[in-house]
Amino acid sequence: MRGTARFDPKARVTGSAMPALAIFLRHSFVYVEGENRLGGRLHALKRVVLEREQLRTGVVPFEIDMCELDVAAWSEENGTFNLVVILDENDAHDVVTARDGYAYQMPKVGELAKLISGIEISCHGTSPCIDVPLDCNDGIGCTNITPIEHVTCRLPSCASDISFCASAIPDQAPAPSPDSGTRASNTGL
Repeated sequence: MRGTARFDPKARVTGSAMPALAIFLRHSFVYVEGENRLGGRLHALKRVVLEREQLRTGVVPFEIDMCELDVAAWSEENGTFNLVVILDENDAHDVVTARDGYAYQMPKVGELAKLISGIEISCHGTSPCIDVPLDCNDGIGCTNITPIEHVTCRLPSCASDISFCASAIPDQAPAPSPDSGTRASNTGL
């Protein structure tokens, strides 16, 4: 998916010389307690270092590949996605060097962040293009969600690598397990 993050250059917290966008594509469901505060179950992540002109204008185009971590999980089998974008001015959200589990995925109070919810990513359609105004600075208040509890499978299927959906009869929805087709890592997958 593609998007454009927008922020007020005068609203920056530290004025760091090398700020970046920390971008997290998240499911609308959770497997582990606390993932709701992050915006849902992590699916893909990316870091985009800002260029001088982007710092001046506050406009940053980006792309994130839903298969960034080698797992396809289309909306037909996994429901909608949430996109969390954080303006990282102190390397606290460096998706490459993080070793602290969830902390690097949480915006801090005062940092510019945004959650965009309800994003459909289908193998049958075009990639969405999302406008992301970084206008929230309430820490996890910017990313806290009420997770969905089940997804009804939709046809035609996309043959996702993982699937959270159940048959159209909610009583038959299987309980998700943290290892159902995902890899364990410090990224939350």
